[in-house]
Amino acid sequence: MSLIFIAGYRDTHARIKAAYEEARLLTIQTKTSTYPNMVITALPHEETTDYWDVILVNLKLEEARFIQPQKGTLSIQDVLNSADASTLNRGSQQSILSTINEVARVVDYFKTYR
Repeated sequence: MSLIFIAGYRDTHARIKAAYEEARLLTIQTKTSTYPNMVITALPHEETTDYWDVILVNLKLEEARFIQPQKGTLSIQDVLNSADASTLNRGSQQSILSTINEVARVVDYFKTYR
């Protein structure tokens, strides 16, 4: 999307730059359609001495899409890695990190008695 600012471009450019830096959701309205949930992803602009009172801004916009996460249980057959399956009927599970920390403590303990 190209924009050309002639008069009062400083304030307009500052507002567009603020929307870009804050990743603010915008609704873009053209002559033919309206595009909600758009975010400015690039804000390049050109300044030349040929046009001292004009600034050309080529905005790059992308649509922000929102999804709702789905919750549910998966059987071992439904997942690629069996560790990702539901643990509902498998009892209490110990995390891998705590197991690694336990092993490290045991190794450190035996290193001190060499």
